Amino acid sequence: MRLEIGRVQRAHGLRGEVVVRLTSDREGRLAPGAAVWIGDDARTVAASRRHQDRWIVRFEGVDDRTAAEALRGALLAADAADAADATDVADDAIESEGTAVTDDETDTDGPDDSDGDDGDGDGGRRPRRPWFRF
Repeated sequence: MRLEIGRVQRAHGLRGEVVVRLTSDREGRLAPGAAVWIGDDARTVAASRRHQDRWIVRFEGVDDRTAAEALRGALLAADAADAADATDVADDAIESEGTAVTDDETDTDGPDDSDGDDGDGDGGRRPRRPWFRF
């Protein structure tokens, strides 16, 4: 099963790039190396960059404007299994809340309590920063 993730709107430039309107909330679906289905053809994203509210994407095997024009209006899809894998990772992160945290240098840092108090007397509060930068 495949999920619709976007639509090719038009060709962009002379080197085979296309403008894509992404309908998925996961921008990583257009990351370089990602597998995308265009009709019955599997394509690999060679490069992508955000441009305003759209994406400019170059697919492997689409090397010129003529090939990019042929994709105009095409639906982009991703395998539903990819979406399930991403959901499983998120579920694993939620289930691990409150477990011991380990790293390479020490065996354990203790339970993952989120109060942030590190014992320096400020109750785990961070200093306030202005909402703007100079």
